[in-house]
Amino acid sequence: KTIEKSTKNKNGTPERVYLQKLKAKVLSIHARLNGYNDIKGINVEQEALSFARDPIEFIRSFNKESKESRVVVFDWERDLKRQLMVPPGFFLLVRCKTGFRARILGEKKFIKTSIKTYLGYEEGIPILDGQGFFALFFPKEIKDQHEQCTLTLRVFETNGTQIEKASLLYLAPSDVLYMQSSFTRQEIVKTPFLKLLGTTRQGGMMRAAAWWGRLDSRYDGILGANMAKHQPENRWMVLSRYRIWAVFQGYSIALAPDCLEKFIFSYDHGGKWLFHIPTSEGKYYALELCLTIDPEDNHVSLSLLRVKSSEKNSSFLDDDKGVTLIIRPDIEDRSFHETVKAFKGAENAWPHAIASFDDRFVFSLSNGKNLSIAISKGDFVHEPEWHYMIHRPLEAQRGLDPDSDLFSPGYFKVFCLGGEKVLLNADVIENQDKKICFDELLNDLDSKVFEKRTPLFEAVNKSLDAFIVDRGSDKSIMAGYPWFLDWGRDSLIFCRGLIELGRFSEARAVLRLFGRFENNGTLPNMICGEDAGNIETSDAPLWFFACCKDLIKNEKNSDFLNESLDGRSVKDILLSIAYSLIKGTKTGVVADPETLLLYSPAHFTWMDTNFPAGSPRQGYPVEIQALWYNALDFLASVDTDNKIDWQKKAKRVQEAVLDHFYNARSGFFSDCLHSDGPFGAKNALADDALRPNQLFLFTLDVIKDKKIAQKCVETCQELLVPGGIRSLADRKVKMPIHIFYNDKLLKDPHAPYSGEYKGDEDTQRKPAYHNGTAWTWPFPVFCEAWAKVFGRNSHSTSLAWLGSVLDLMRKGAAGYIPEILDGDFPHTPRGCDAQAWGSSEVARVIHWLRH
Repeated sequence: KTIEKSTKNKNGTPERVYLQKLKAKVLSIHARLNGYNDIKGINVEQEALSFARDPIEFIRSFNKESKESRVVVFDWERDLKRQLMVPPGFFLLVRCKTGFRARILGEKKFIKTSIKTYLGYEEGIPILDGQGFFALFFPKEIKDQHEQCTLTLRVFETNGTQIEKASLLYLAPSDVLYMQSSFTRQEIVKTPFLKLLGTTRQGGMMRAAAWWGRLDSRYDGILGANMAKHQPENRWMVLSRYRIWAVFQGYSIALAPDCLEKFIFSYDHGGKWLFHIPTSEGKYYALELCLTIDPEDNHVSLSLLRVKSSEKNSSFLDDDKGVTLIIRPDIEDRSFHETVKAFKGAENAWPHAIASFDDRFVFSLSNGKNLSIAISKGDFVHEPEWHYMIHRPLEAQRGLDPDSDLFSPGYFKVFCLGGEKVLLNADVIENQDKKICFDELLNDLDSKVFEKRTPLFEAVNKSLDAFIVDRGSDKSIMAGYPWFLDWGRDSLIFCRGLIELGRFSEARAVLRLFGRFENNGTLPNMICGEDAGNIETSDAPLWFFACCKDLIKNEKNSDFLNESLDGRSVKDILLSIAYSLIKGTKTGVVADPETLLLYSPAHFTWMDTNFPAGSPRQGYPVEIQALWYNALDFLASVDTDNKIDWQKKAKRVQEAVLDHFYNARSGFFSDCLHSDGPFGAKNALADDALRPNQLFLFTLDVIKDKKIAQKCVETCQELLVPGGIRSLADRKVKMPIHIFYNDKLLKDPHAPYSGEYKGDEDTQRKPAYHNGTAWTWPFPVFCEAWAKVFGRNSHSTSLAWLGSVLDLMRKGAAGYIPEILDGDFPHTPRGCDAQAWGSSEVARVIHWLRH
């Protein structure tokens, strides 16, 4: 009778049928998780009711290894616009307010084709003692690569049936994932923005398209030189591209995707392109291009090899039949943030700035340097031409001027037989008479390492080298390519990755650099050239603390604290920061006297857009409190004379966070206690925005209560997309977020989520930047928090989630992790396509999970 009473009125489903469906599902779950055994001792009816009341907790009860539910929830009202990740061994629970049917189709990929595969079909089951329906799909075994699937829903609403489709990504185990170094023509055509990234230790950049000769952005170019000798500064674009034609028997073919066989990138500062070029004789010849940048200088080399014919391949053109190569460089003389308009003076000035010779030319740049391009064999033909209004589609997407002009002073011409190689050398020089040793350059090119594939996590580690630059005798970090320089918080967050990986000397060099800048509790927000005057940051000083704490822990000694930086020890600098924050800095960061929570002015956190401030977070942001607690806790261990006082301060912060930020009903922590000034945390207004910043409360051990931590981290699953985490949940908020520009309200204050990051900067991109756009750098923090709150046996889940970055590393800068993604599916990568802290946080958390 109890069972019958509990199962009444379930959408008209007969009670027996309803109960039988539940029992069948329960027995299937038992068989899946425990194997086929005798069910004696199991009260199937009672378990069926437990399952119908709360299917997530029912499945969690089977997990004896950790408190993970091993269930991923797809909510019909919430998740249609994001690709849901399903880790290995996880069930998929589909949830809807009304009855529905659900089907999952996979796609099995082959070299040249793919076929649809049927993965499952379920009908919605009414939730017992509640509203809505659910369906449960069992875990899917994935062997060697992630599998994208389509979830189709037929939802039965009062006004008719609604059909919706959503994307799922079933994740492969982390240890089977590899970064492939080669890309086929088909892959490049599908991903036209794919780039080769090479960098120098001074901040110079080579950024060439895998689609040879393509220019998508003003930041694309074969050589963006860093003209300063001792520190990074805004790069100077001098060589945009080489356009190349191969001529055989008077017939010319441009090197373009239609004859491209494959592109290969290397973390060893270079890339290769292989072209198969047809002839009128029914045969073809192969050209291999290798483009590299010197990590020590503004110097790029391009080798062109006519591949020797093979006896095994009769389709190869005979080696003794010569081919003429025409190589025309397009050059510029501009800051990489600008465009060229020939009519503004360059059209007359640049042709006169060319000095041509038999095998080279020299272009006198406006900054007093020279661009020299020379060929190892062949001739330079002086024949100037302009290309006007070259369209850059990425600038068009960003609402910027997309059109720029290019100048070419002439072309190189060389005759090649099979097996012959020619080298072009582009160099920024001061002396036009500088000698070039082509033999040494060729030997260096031949020594480049091109690996076929690299284990994913090893590939991420290798990618870190591109961001580390010299700044005088110290080190700094390029926040992202192609346009960011060294930022304070970015550099210090990256530094944590170096420490975790055991790269202590480089980490020390970064900390020395920023420690010297400390002034009454402030550190630089960013450094541009020699200018470090921007100190509008509340978190950079706290990240400095976190790095020092990590370094002391990992080195297993406190020697670094005694190191002198311009007459002060590192420990003195840390104390200066702490006491200044308590008293108040000149930038307005100050501790609340009652709770000791830190007040932060508007746009001083990593969510820092301004004019308009899309997420000002003025008041008491949650991650600032987590970092502040971490700093005070560290001081209690190193400032032994004042240990008890620092412990008491840390305790006050810890208690205040729980008292003022936690909302038990919502199951997560407020993102910020909003206040127009430092008027006390008790007088501030707690918001109800679900953001990822609360995750630092768990990774930095502020919140010790496991039940609270597990609930919050599970709630944050709602923010996940492959390789990133949304900066704001796609849900209504009670406390409005007003974003004004020129007195115009840009978004609904109660629905501030923006799923696409594109368009005009002030009215579209800034409001979206931290209000729905998915970020790569906090994504590993979620994985770290998951592992911390669910224990060691949950590490494989965190590693699987981290493995979702693999697809991103094959879309922008080959082998690198981008800055941001659209919050909405298909989660298009945006912003910098090689971002320092995104890469370093993945590397840090993976290493921590594995060791």
